[in-house]
Amino acid sequence: MFRRKPPPPTPAAVAAARSDNSAALRQRRAAFLYGEGHKMDEVWKDIPGYEGRYQASTHGRIRSTARVVHRKDGHNGYAVWNYSGRVLRAWMKDSGHLNVALGARNIKKVHRLILETRVGPCPVGLECLHADGDPANNRLDNLRWGTRSENRADIRRHAQMYRRRMGSTWLSEETIRDIKRDLALLD
Repeated sequence: MFRRKPPPPTPAAVAAARSDNSAALRQRRAAFLYGEGHKMDEVWKDIPGYEGRYQASTHGRIRSTARVVHRKDGHNGYAVWNYSGRVLRAWMKDSGHLNVALGARNIKKVHRLILETRVGPCPVGLECLHADGDPANNRLDNLRWGTRSENRADIRRHAQMYRRRMGSTWLSEETIRDIKRDLALLD
C-alpha cells in the first residue's frame, strides 16, 4: 500500500503517451508512465451494509462518499451535515493488519471489507488469506477466502510467525544459527 514514487518519465515517453486519447490507451499510458497499479485502474464499489456511505477499491483502500445527512438537532428541528468524500486513514495493529473506522466506534478490518465487497460474504469456516504473506497488502489480487489450516500453512511458508511482536523481534531458526556461528568465530 505504501510504495516508493517512481522516477519521472523521459520527455520522449511523455510525448509518445500524449498522442492518443482513448480510455484504454490512457490506462496503458498511466501504467507505462507511473508503473503498474496506478490509481487510474483503481475501481471503487459500495461496501455491503454501508451503501452510499463507504466504498472499497481494488487497491485495498476504503473511502467515504460525499453525502448530505439530515439529523434531529434536539430542539424540534433538523440539522444538515455535509460530509465530503475522502480516503479513510487506516492504522496498523500489532499483527500487521490494517483497520479503519466506519463511523464512531465501528472498527473494521480492511482486508475483510475488500473481500466482502468484491467476492462476497465470508463462507462459513473460512477466513481471509494474504497470498504474499504481507498483512498490510490489501489489494484484491492478493486476497482470497481460505481455511484456517491453509492460512497457517501460508504463515509458515512466509515465515510470518517470526515478525515483530510488540517491540521485540522473533528470529528464524536459520538466523539464530548464523548468529551463533558468527559468535563462535569471535571466540
